[in-house]
Amino acid sequence: MRGPLRAEDALFLHAQTPLACQQVGAVVLLEAARPGAPGAGGPGFDGTEFRAVLAERLRAVPELRRRLERPRSRWRRPRWAGDEDIAAGERIREATVGQAGTPGAFSGVVDAFFTEQCDPYRRPWEIRLVHGRPDGRTALLVKVHHTLGDSRVIIAALARLFDDARPPRGDGGPQLPRAWGGSAPPRTRLAAGARALRGLGHLARAGAAPASSLCGPFTTDRRQYVPVALPARDIARTARALHASITRLLVASVTEALGHLLTARGEQTAGRVLRIAVPRAWPAAGRRGRSPGNRSAALTLDVPVGPSSPAERLAAVRDQAGLHLRRGEPDGAALVLRAMNLLPPPVQRRAAAAVYQRRWFNVLVSVFPGDRRRLLGLPVGEVYPVLPLADGVGLAIGAMTWEQSLSVGILADAALVPDADKLAAELAGTVRNYCRITT
Repeated sequence: MRGPLRAEDALFLHAQTPLACQQVGAVVLLEAARPGAPGAGGPGFDGTEFRAVLAERLRAVPELRRRLERPRSRWRRPRWAGDEDIAAGERIREATVGQAGTPGAFSGVVDAFFTEQCDPYRRPWEIRLVHGRPDGRTALLVKVHHTLGDSRVIIAALARLFDDARPPRGDGGPQLPRAWGGSAPPRTRLAAGARALRGLGHLARAGAAPASSLCGPFTTDRRQYVPVALPARDIARTARALHASITRLLVASVTEALGHLLTARGEQTAGRVLRIAVPRAWPAAGRRGRSPGNRSAALTLDVPVGPSSPAERLAAVRDQAGLHLRRGEPDGAALVLRAMNLLPPPVQRRAAAAVYQRRWFNVLVSVFPGDRRRLLGLPVGEVYPVLPLADGVGLAIGAMTWEQSLSVGILADAALVPDADKLAAELAGTVRNYCRITT
């Protein structure tokens, strides 16, 4: 776990600004409280016990027992160091909705928690246990600095931290299929290198993303987080009926919902496209002996946002995805990130900040499978992912399966996208319409 910070992980350190946090996380709602386990402000976990149990379990999760050391000069890279003496009281805190110093509504607690940045040098991850929700459920807010890994790595680490118990087979709800499919991976390194170079050439010719009111210079660090629960089984059935993956169906639904949102703002959408960035795991992600970290590059799709039928919009997403995969564009993007390891640290910092920002995409959408688990003996009712905003990109949308829901988390810049709640409603309505046409 020790050693210099890889460029693929340093991307998110250098892309972070005072107004753009680079952290992934989750909002977890526990199904019920344990009898006889009072927590501050209402039923829930006893905070002292909770911290003690997690401190013990951290020994088995090396991904969360490390932090960065600052470089001694600007010409050196930050290095990973062991973080063995973790102060649970600083990392794991409690809050009760409505108490002094705490926002009066649960949504305010969530927004404030994900607005505050993790410090990868001191506290690369934090947990907040929240009591006092009107429904009586305890909530768990988790955030982890993106340098420690991508969403899949972090979710796997948190699953081991909280509980490794699995439900009986068939009780975990529908699982996501492969996101895109596409051509088979090259059989030789030479072929892989050739495809990456070809993809890099196509990326260079793609140019900048189209202008959009969803993007622009950040003027505030305030974030709004809106969760949406969508019917996973209906979505899976609809995707099969339309010969699409769940990822493609969600990308099409998000784009249509954004079209409705922009129209409600008084903007013209006919003939316009938005560039959607969809992270995709590298073929080398599963190679043995490799340290954990970020192992994905984005597939970017220019999808129409104007009036269109579901079939036409899905076809546009399918055609774009197939074209970019055949061209090897995700491989080209991964090559850029790997090549950044060869750059001197000052140049690497500038390159990272230039790569991950609004110039290249308008919206981030990521879909990954979830799993039903229990948290210290309690069933987890709902889990909503939280993705970071790239600098100047006002929307990041994450989705994962959990129980019978496709749990979607929308993180929005409060100034660029003050109507994130309307987007959530539009997305739910669009998905219902897609499901309705196949029943």
